[in-house]
Amino acid sequence: MTKIVALVVPLLLCVAYLTLWERKAIGWTQIRPGPNRVGPFGLLQPIADAVKLIFKEIIVPTAANRGLFSSSARS
Repeated sequence: MTKIVALVVPLLLCVAYLTLWERKAIGWTQIRPGPNRVGPFGLLQPIADAVKLIFKEIIVPTAANRGLFSSSARS
């Protein structure tokens, strides 16, 4: 179990910060501000994105079939 965690956690951090780099590069090429609002130089942006994703609410329309809607939203 610890080997899996020791492998997965650094991998997730690398992906998060590669995403940050990608956003900064896209912002630079499009001549607009990138993700630089959270922390110094935007280094806390991946953590803010992860927290937002964890607490994001799944909204089910009232007229939708709950079983069909929730199974299609997860895939």
